Amino acid sequence: MVRLKRMEQQLPKVQMLPVSQLIPYVKNSKIHSDEQVTDLAKLIAKFGWDQPIVVDKDLCIIKGHARLLAAQKIGLDRVPVIVKDWLSEEEVIAERIADNKIADRASYDFEAMKFDLGTLQRADFNLELTAIPQFQIQQLLSDDSFQQADTSSEKSKTPKEITEDYDQSQSRQIVLVLGIEEFEEVMEGFADLQREWEVQTNVEVVLRLLREHYAAKNNPSSEA
Repeated sequence: MVRLKRMEQQLPKVQMLPVSQLIPYVKNSKIHSDEQVTDLAKLIAKFGWDQPIVVDKDLCIIKGHARLLAAQKIGLDRVPVIVKDWLSEEEVIAERIADNKIADRASYDFEAMKFDLGTLQRADFNLELTAIPQFQIQQLLSDDSFQQADTSSEKSKTPKEITEDYDQSQSRQIVLVLGIEEFEEVMEGFADLQREWEVQTNVEVVLRLLREHYAAKNNPSSEA
């Protein structure tokens, strides 16, 4: 009950503050590329600002370093800010780290993403505003599994063909997660390793590569 009362007293109030007053944290561990900041600036310009920058009592940023850079790129003078002046120095550090790391633990449902991209494509919506790199959009939308399923042909497929289709889809998702543009080159490499290791699927290749990587990492002397 005491904790709940404290939370009620600390309901954040959004205020508009000059961009020039906000102080980036010099040791911020999250690095923002120019491309990311440019994409974010486009999103803010198109959809508006809906996520305030969060700062401590000294106006040093806890959350929102990329949003500050995007605001500067757009040329905004003032931005929405939440001042958490009740946090201790240790709480500020912990919240900053947590905010940087929590998003890294999320994963993607690529089938759902392909569905949404297809909806936008059919509406002639500007897909650049999804912030997905163009090559990844092309890979997603060119995936055979994105096409509307023909149930009659699916029923006629053999178990081997169904397995191959699934493996192809999984391989494409792996390549997307890694951010690799040369999909066909990667697939050729998978095929070579399949033959060399006498395995049937690309997923088996990836699992073996991972096992070997972590075996070498945990046993550095074995590489000598």
